[in-house]
Amino acid sequence: VMSQEKKYYLLYRSNENDTLMGGTSKCVQTKNYKIDRALKTLENRILYRNNETGQMEQYVVLITFKKSNDTFPYYDVISVGSLDTTITATKDYQLLFTDNKSCHTVRSVEDDQFQVWMTEDHDPKEIDPGCEKAYQDAPLIFSCPAPRKEYYIYDKTICN
Repeated sequence: VMSQEKKYYLLYRSNENDTLMGGTSKCVQTKNYKIDRALKTLENRILYRNNETGQMEQYVVLITFKKSNDTFPYYDVISVGSLDTTITATKDYQLLFTDNKSCHTVRSVEDDQFQVWMTEDHDPKEIDPGCEKAYQDAPLIFSCPAPRKEYYIYDKTICN
């Protein structure tokens, strides 16, 4: 999914504030710029709109693809970490659904936070319904079931 040469916009997520993804900022987006297919890694730029200045800010992360179960023929965990080798903290996201065209849905393994990402050049109203279904229907690991809130991060008027 993320190894495609495209930009991805965070359409919405289940938590209002995510420090890894720009806090409460709008227009969170990613784009890869260095892929190592042999190591299953890519360096990725995360950009977001600073709420105070209106300017886009960015930082680079290292993404590693892993399997949650070695018997799977596919990689279903996206591990996001810092390029700074003095920082070892990573955050793992389980890939819940992708249509490999318009969207993908992930869940943070450590805290049950959900995100729907949209591929550039797609209209939010025209993404694959499987992304919304995965967002709403995936079972929770750590918290009580409830309808998931959707905190919209993508705003077409300021993100393009």
